[in-house]
Amino acid sequence: MISVLQNQRIRRPHRFCPGSGAGSAWPAAAERHTGRSRLPAAICRGASLLGALFLLFYVGRGLERSLHRSAPQTSETSTRRAALQVEILSRPAPERPLPQETDGPPNSYTVKKGDTLFDLSRTYDVPLYHLLLWNRIMDPSRIRPGDVIRLSRPMGDYPKGSPPTELRISCDVSSGTPPLEVRFACDADLQEGTFLWDLGDWHFSYDKSPIYTFEEPGLFTVKLRTYGTAGGEMPSNSLTVRVMPGRYRDANRRYVTLSRPDEVLDLDSLFGHEAADGGGIRVVQQPPIFESAGDEIYVAAQGGYSRLTVQIGGSAHKIYAFVSPIPSRHAWEPDYDWYKTQFGTGIRGNCGPATVAMASYWASGIDTSVAAVRSEIGMPHSNGAISFQHMEDPLASRGVSYALRQVATAEDVRQMIDRDSICIVLINTSRIEHVGGDARSNLIGRYYWDSTGHYLVVKGYTLDGRYFIVYDPIPSDWTTNRLRYPDGASMLGRNRYYPASQLLRSLKQRVALEIRHPERG
Repeated sequence: MISVLQNQRIRRPHRFCPGSGAGSAWPAAAERHTGRSRLPAAICRGASLLGALFLLFYVGRGLERSLHRSAPQTSETSTRRAALQVEILSRPAPERPLPQETDGPPNSYTVKKGDTLFDLSRTYDVPLYHLLLWNRIMDPSRIRPGDVIRLSRPMGDYPKGSPPTELRISCDVSSGTPPLEVRFACDADLQEGTFLWDLGDWHFSYDKSPIYTFEEPGLFTVKLRTYGTAGGEMPSNSLTVRVMPGRYRDANRRYVTLSRPDEVLDLDSLFGHEAADGGGIRVVQQPPIFESAGDEIYVAAQGGYSRLTVQIGGSAHKIYAFVSPIPSRHAWEPDYDWYKTQFGTGIRGNCGPATVAMASYWASGIDTSVAAVRSEIGMPHSNGAISFQHMEDPLASRGVSYALRQVATAEDVRQMIDRDSICIVLINTSRIEHVGGDARSNLIGRYYWDSTGHYLVVKGYTLDGRYFIVYDPIPSDWTTNRLRYPDGASMLGRNRYYPASQLLRSLKQRVALEIRHPERG
């Protein structure tokens, strides 16, 4: 292009003329009309002169303003400015919070629907244990709308000085079966209002030597915490209380899972000689989803949940039956309900401890509360989040066999189920489609609106490969958790069907914690 321009010897237009230069919108016209079509030189010179005039005008205006600023102020101008200053100074100062004993948040907060003590701790940046101590709260899950929570230390609550430099606590009993009564003691002289006992199951005491009854099985880590005006905190040594009921079996309350409609429920195999010796069996279903085939044989006519009351002689037994609406494969199922919920466990971030409690109960038959698992793990993060590594110690302490597996495809998860294992995965719940219709009758999809990182248990899959069957610990709602399936007992997180493709896309980590059952290889 350079050589062509040189050969044509085109005379370039004046730089002030429109259409000139490499960016011209009319290059073809410029080549066709080399001279006569250009603007006259006089007009170009006029444009240059006009630009110079504009420049002189703005310079003059700037000089005028400079002289005006340097001139002395007139009395009228001074009067106006003085009046303005008086007006500004006379305006009331903006309201400020009343001075507090600390530099922190306001003194108190009235609980609203959906609030938790953990939420208040994060919102107002007040340590959770301080909220417990200042308000003498023994069960954080029981705060109710309308309760007034103190957010700063009460006046005169602490004696002067620092907490004891060393604390040793002891108990008279460290293991047994529920209900287990334990008496705790401390070797230091505790002063009222400076300490609280963390009893390991999300309950607390403010007695100097508390006596506490553990109602549920589990491993509970007990600590004593003391505080002083100097800002110091002295935690004590830890005590572990083992409440071990052994393997759970309730002959009068059994849970049964059938993998498809048309599968047989054989009551004679469940109750054996009891049925023969009792003179027959009488069955009442609520709702009725089974059809009698005679000789204590019942066939599932449809999928869903049902509670069967089985009368054998003078004794009554309950069977909580689940029939998969889609032909499916489930990991080994015990005859007790090993599902756990996060509801009422202290904080909303307890999905990790809930899945560990489920996996432990499934594999060992030892019922462990979610609060007990949380106490063992502690609070690695302020929102309650934990990692797969944090799950290992609670599982190992209960003799549960586990292994962290890579998950590249849905088939990797199905292979774990085929080995009669269950697995724990970490997902983003927003990637799972919300259920259509009533979640009590439609088992497919997410039944809550929470959008968060979340642990759940995968325990089965449908034979067509479209769904994974999960135990999801989120409650039906965070206020009452009142909704149940038609059997009247099962919570909505039990046996949910999540699309396999969505579950795989929702994984926050491409791994799963496989849990093996000792009796299933």
